[in-house]
Amino acid sequence: MLIGVDIGGTKIAAGVVDADGRVLERIQASTPVTRGAEAIVTTAAELVQGLLRLHGPVSAVGVGSAGQVDHESGIVVDANENLPGFRGLPLRERLEELLQLPVAVENDVKAAALAEAQLGAGRGVRQMLLVMVGTGIGGALVLDGKVYRGASGVAGELGHLLFRPEQGRLCPCGRRGCIEGYASGRAIMEIYAEESGRSIDVATIAKRARDGETLAREVLTQAGRALGLTLGGLINTLSPEAIVLGGGVLQVEELYLPVLEYGLQMQALPVMRRSCTVRRMELVHDAVLIGASLLAKERTEDGRRGQAAD
Repeated sequence: MLIGVDIGGTKIAAGVVDADGRVLERIQASTPVTRGAEAIVTTAAELVQGLLRLHGPVSAVGVGSAGQVDHESGIVVDANENLPGFRGLPLRERLEELLQLPVAVENDVKAAALAEAQLGAGRGVRQMLLVMVGTGIGGALVLDGKVYRGASGVAGELGHLLFRPEQGRLCPCGRRGCIEGYASGRAIMEIYAEESGRSIDVATIAKRARDGETLAREVLTQAGRALGLTLGGLINTLSPEAIVLGGGVLQVEELYLPVLEYGLQMQALPVMRRSCTVRRMELVHDAVLIGASLLAKERTEDGRRGQAAD
């Protein structure tokens, strides 16, 4: 039995996961963002402690957190306003102090990618790119079952690939022209509001598009095409066997995915495109929890190897 934790800007979830990657029990709490980083960490620890009381001890805990996370040090390198005080936070160290257990920490999208690669849509695939399209855009590359973290330890910031170099839209990162400013859920809502004067969520925009509203359909079409062009360039660069798509925006897949595929076909070289399949996530809402539990398993195995070497 393993425990995984998913720390996000609106909720924190913890779950008991068995050896086959099945979530046996899941509990969650609202993220106490107004009370700062220490309250968020304490809430996560309390959820884990609740599961431990019900299910007994575990050898390690895995955590997938929003933000740029250095897996080796367990430090949150950067985080936005959704997790106030998390920038520079030694998350692993604080949780180990509270839980008195070994803890493995990773970015939430990377944790989800690990789960999909080993137990979900990427099973049997050697090179898999996970792309999450929600409020923002995140990504993770998995090679031979291992998350690729790059020299910085935080590789995978797909949302900040340059899409429009001149006079581009402002991205939350402070730069202009990032694909996140054109294809994310936030961008879809902002562009629709700019054109219509009405601020509504993606689900409502999608409903209006289905009901025949031209503007709503154009906004979704432009977003899907922009992401498709960007992913086509990544196919040319990385030549993955599979791109796995997830995130809340994909709930409007019948409006978004056809134009995304059109963008892929426009940009990706034919030989590269033929060797890459595009798939939907299979584990969806449990992916971060399951991936975090796999990190906990790795942490346990690393500890055992260290003891054997001594």
